[in-house]
Amino acid sequence: AVTGNLDAYELYLEGRQLFMARDQLPRSIELLEKTVELDPEFARAWDTLAAVHSVATSWDRGDGIDHDALSLAAAHRALEIKPDLSMSYAVIGMKHQVTGDGYIGAIKNLDIAIKNNPKNATAWLWRGITFKDMGYIRQSVKDFRQCLDIDPGYQLCSQYLALGLLSMGQIEAGITQ
Repeated sequence: AVTGNLDAYELYLEGRQLFMARDQLPRSIELLEKTVELDPEFARAWDTLAAVHSVATSWDRGDGIDHDALSLAAAHRALEIKPDLSMSYAVIGMKHQVTGDGYIGAIKNLDIAIKNNPKNATAWLWRGITFKDMGYIRQSVKDFRQCLDIDPGYQLCSQYLALGLLSMGQIEAGITQ
C-alpha cells in the first residue's frame, strides 16, 4: 500500500492534506493524479483519489468533470491492488445511486469500509448520512457520534449530529452540539 517512490509519496501527502482540509480540491486531484502516474501500484493514492472525486461532485459543482465515474474507477483500481482498503468501499457505497446498488448496496459497502478500518471517520459519517436518508435517524445519530469519537473536530459529523438530534426532538442537545 506504500510506495517506494519518494516523489510520489510527497505528492500523495500534499494531495491528501488538501482533501482532508476540503481545500483546493482541484489541486488535490491534480497532485493525486500525478502520484498514480509516478506509481500506478500505489493503492492508497488511488483510494484517496477516489475519495476526492467522490466529494468533488458536491464541492465543485459545474466544473464539467464526471467525478462520479472517476471516483468509482479510482476506487475499483485501489481495491484491485489492495482489497482490504476502507475508503474505496465507502466511496462505492456513497455512489449507490450511480451504481444502481441502492441503499442495501450502500450499507453493505459502508459496513465493509468500517470493518476494514473502524477508525475511518468519513465512513462512519457517510453511513450515518445514508441511514438518515433512509429514515433511520437513531442509527444515523449513533454513527455521527462514532465519527466524532474518532475525530472530535470533524465539522460535518457535528453538523449532521445536531440535525439528527433536532429531528428526534432533542432540541437542547441539537442546539448545543
